[in-house]
Amino acid sequence: MSDNQLYKIAILGSEEVVKGFKILGLQVLTPSDEGGAEKLLLELKSKNDCAVLIITEDWAGRLDGFLKEEFAKVSLPALVVVPGLGGPSGQGLLQLRRVVEQAVGSDILFNNN
Repeated sequence: MSDNQLYKIAILGSEEVVKGFKILGLQVLTPSDEGGAEKLLLELKSKNDCAVLIITEDWAGRLDGFLKEEFAKVSLPALVVVPGLGGPSGQGLLQLRRVVEQAVGSDILFNNN
């Protein structure tokens, strides 16, 4: 990819939550099941033109193992977990905790609590 290539931002979640982001120019992904979500995310990853992938907490929880396996070792896209319709579930905070712990080697945010 050339240095002046524009990167995209994508959001994955239920249609009710993410459909409004389309008018902002985000690539909206609304899978019907985990298999469909995995397929969409692998296609997104293979294109290598997405800088940020926003995932609602409900989907991040459902795809936790897949996300760890496929996206933990890549620099792009950066994964951002946001609350869904049901409000915050703690999945986003857990993801942040894992990223910080991996980066610095210990749990400095929560003091291992």
